[in-house]
Amino acid sequence: MQIPFLSWLLQGVPESIAMVAFVFALASQPFTRKIILIGLLYGISAYIIRFLPFTPGVHMVILVFILAFLTAKYADIEFRKTILYSFLAFVLLMIYEMFFFWLHSSLNIVSPEKLKNDVMLRTITGLPQVIMMFITAWGIGKIRAK
Repeated sequence: MQIPFLSWLLQGVPESIAMVAFVFALASQPFTRKIILIGLLYGISAYIIRFLPFTPGVHMVILVFILAFLTAKYADIEFRKTILYSFLAFVLLMIYEMFFFWLHSSLNIVSPEKLKNDVMLRTITGLPQVIMMFITAWGIGKIRAK
């Protein structure tokens, strides 16, 4: 699924950084600037991968391995652990996406048709899940630091 550049910049990049932060938290790694660097590398990779003509779902499998590879290489986390942590990051992101989509639909905040057709609205309504990923990563990081 191709993503407009502005949507990628406003939602995709922060989402990528949040996913890396989540992996760091699960791996009990300190939150450093590496999260931003790895998140940007991962975000660029995700943007490029989404332009390739894969069967739906294949890009997600590839992105799990890219996230695992980048965090293993640049954060010195064992690769087999980063595969699990990356998969969990995707699962949590999907749960948050489904929850916020359900919330928007249930409260009639935004109709699914309008959400489908309005790229900026879709980008804005996708920000709560990014915020929740950051909050979850921060919470796990605090708990694991004890």
